[in-house]
Amino acid sequence: MILLNKNLLCLAEFILIIIIDIYIRADSNYTYPLFNLLFMKKLYLTILTGFSVLSAFAQNSFPTSGPVAIGTSDPKSYLSLTPVLSIGTNIASVFTAGEHGVLGNGAGSYLYPFEFQHTNYANVDRLQIAPYRRIAGTSWEGTGYRLQFAVDNSFTDGTKAFVEMGASDASVNGTGGGFISLGTEGLDRLVVTKAGYVGIGTALPEAQVHVLAAGSSLSDNAIYNGDLIVEARPGNRNANAGASLEFVIPANTDGNNPWGQGRIITVPGNNLSSSATGKMVLGTRRLFDKSNGLGINWNYGDDIVIDGSGRVGIGTLNPTEALAVNGTIHSKSVRVDNENWPDYVFEKKYNLMPLGNLEK
Repeated sequence: MILLNKNLLCLAEFILIIIIDIYIRADSNYTYPLFNLLFMKKLYLTILTGFSVLSAFAQNSFPTSGPVAIGTSDPKSYLSLTPVLSIGTNIASVFTAGEHGVLGNGAGSYLYPFEFQHTNYANVDRLQIAPYRRIAGTSWEGTGYRLQFAVDNSFTDGTKAFVEMGASDASVNGTGGGFISLGTEGLDRLVVTKAGYVGIGTALPEAQVHVLAAGSSLSDNAIYNGDLIVEARPGNRNANAGASLEFVIPANTDGNNPWGQGRIITVPGNNLSSSATGKMVLGTRRLFDKSNGLGINWNYGDDIVIDGSGRVGIGTLNPTEALAVNGTIHSKSVRVDNENWPDYVFEKKYNLMPLGNLEK
């Protein structure tokens, strides 16, 4: 191992100065031209500068084999880099790269190639890049690299945050082709499979976009209560503007000219401030005059409406009854009865509450 020492370098500098001086004074009968004298001074300064630079990195270790260290004589892995001077609290204090090895066959196996470390108070923050095996096996399928943030531990399972890129496998839409995952707390939060499927909350998406959540409650009255949220902020509470989900398909028979042809939109159910009353409108696009000032055009119809009181309108934007239909109803049969309705209060045997008690 070659280890540069500051004391040895200073001694070498002193000896070099003596040798140069002896060389210049060797022939006292010869007068050196100014050019040669300047050349010797430049040579001396160059050599002196070189030794000064080497002195600044005196704690480096460059062995013929084994670990290499820069900024330290005690390498902790195959490559260790530690800054000599502290520039501030926001710099990486250690860079290490581990030895080459063979990735294990078990799920979660990893190698420890390199990382950046920063000592922050009592903790060591680590940015790590490591080969990682997602699925147990003996081939490259299911393997990849993880870039992750960790604290203290030499390697973690991504309990803070990680980005993984690697090969796919049979459990994620076929073999080979690639796999990307973004995760926190050791869990996949968003993945992209070789088929281009995007999974949110699942590593096994079954469609172009697959969202897996714990589910929402019918009785939950939280401000946000949904597994998938589409939010719009039109600037004010406008009954003609809201959040929508549109469905687009080709308008031409050759499969080109995509147009939105169906949508669900939610708008305010009133113009009151501090009100969360909404109105949902489902409609399809067609060529007609919607009386919106655009004349006959490809407008969306307000075909089925559920207003803020739960009333349903078909063909009307403002239903006045539980079900209001603006048009003809064609039905194979219609059943009208009094079952499970409070019409029993009109029966003769029903004891009505006295009016005096009712007034109270």
